[in-house]
Amino acid sequence: MLRHRPLWVSLAALAALTLRLDNSVRADEALTLFTGDWIRRSWSTGEEVYSQPGTFFGGVPSLYPPLGSAVESVTGLIGARFLSLVFMAMATVAVFAIADALFDTGTGWHPGSPAAALFATSGPVLVHAHLAIPQTAALAVLLVGFALALRVMNDAPETLRIVLLTVAAGMVLGFSVVLSYSTLVALPFVLAVLCGRASRAGSTPDARNRQLALVVGVLQPVVACVTLAGTTWLIGARATLARLAPSLDLGSVLFHTVAWSIVPLGLALVAPAVVARPAQRVVRVLAAGVAVLVLRQLFAGGDPTAYLGLALALAAPAGGLLLAALAKVRWGWVALAAIGYAALTTGMGQSQTVVQSWPDSTPLVRQVTYAVDAMPWIRMLGESPEAVQFGLWGRLEPWQVEATYPGSFRYHGRTDIEAIRAALADNYVQLVFFDGSTEAGRAIDPTAYGFRLTDTVPQSGSTGTWRIYQRFDAVPAP
Repeated sequence: MLRHRPLWVSLAALAALTLRLDNSVRADEALTLFTGDWIRRSWSTGEEVYSQPGTFFGGVPSLYPPLGSAVESVTGLIGARFLSLVFMAMATVAVFAIADALFDTGTGWHPGSPAAALFATSGPVLVHAHLAIPQTAALAVLLVGFALALRVMNDAPETLRIVLLTVAAGMVLGFSVVLSYSTLVALPFVLAVLCGRASRAGSTPDARNRQLALVVGVLQPVVACVTLAGTTWLIGARATLARLAPSLDLGSVLFHTVAWSIVPLGLALVAPAVVARPAQRVVRVLAAGVAVLVLRQLFAGGDPTAYLGLALALAAPAGGLLLAALAKVRWGWVALAAIGYAALTTGMGQSQTVVQSWPDSTPLVRQVTYAVDAMPWIRMLGESPEAVQFGLWGRLEPWQVEATYPGSFRYHGRTDIEAIRAALADNYVQLVFFDGSTEAGRAIDPTAYGFRLTDTVPQSGSTGTWRIYQRFDAVPAP
């Protein structure tokens, strides 16, 4: 029990630091839960989910979204977010087990304790634990699969049971990829560590069999998804892995996103030059994975749940090894205290900053609700409409709310701004909410098409404002 006390402290810190965060639903979170509701309804009614979420979603849409939405339908958003906290608690336990399995020598500090503390208090992990998104579930599943595979690799000589367990661990790792495609960037480094672990005694038939069993297991979820869900989701996978930030500002992402996690990331990148030779090979692989994921994050933009959480998953075990070694040095406790304080404060600061970075959409949903009460079949168009779609699910059909994203709006053979102008002129849309976040909101004045500005809703935490326009002609029959 004493052995696990530091882990319990890390889990308590994770819960306390996560539960202090508060904001309304984020756009991708709302899209996930709304899509999950729609998919679950289609399972019972047979209707088509015509938006084809497989072509743009960051994971196989029939996996996490229905689960998250089912929990949300019973417990509300707080319950769906609590599920994410549970996932990150599982991930923290897995990091603890991974660091000890890789680096524990049986003397001095166990590296799992500082590794778990670094992971649980980092900004990206706290944001993951707060949001009901598939990346959170995928990160937890990846780490649990990593820990299980290491446990199997450390077991006795090969038996049929060990081979089957290796396949099962590989299937858990593969499942993380279909939950969230971004996990694919981290998976090769996890497999490299595991295959190296299997061949510690040389390239023996036992080692080769375990490596093969692991790879076969990893491929099983992918093959199953292709067989059961078709190949449409592969379009979404390609789009996700190739997605870049709308406006690339590498310096801004580096200083405002990556730099907040400099303590665990820095420890992982420094570790290969410091640790003793037996662990050096593994640490180098982990450090390479951290570097690749950080680089990918720079091109993905400022959302740390894109790839930075995965980077922390690989960085924490190496950082834990370094901190455990530091504890043996004279005055090492002073350095540990300073590093721990820096990691805690930067993690708290980053998570708070990120969670407050999107506006509270509750007032917008409330104002739109009044229009829906008066005209239940109203059709509306909005910038970033996911919060409205999610907030009014059950009162609005999916076709009643459309977005202004490039390529998302079509009308009579036209697309984007031309299509929006024609739709406004034809009374195809009766309510519009703009905040200027897309070109349509900046270029189009709905009052020129018979709309009236009925309300403005300030966006909390910024100078932005939602402008709500409504047209009071007779609403065309659906």
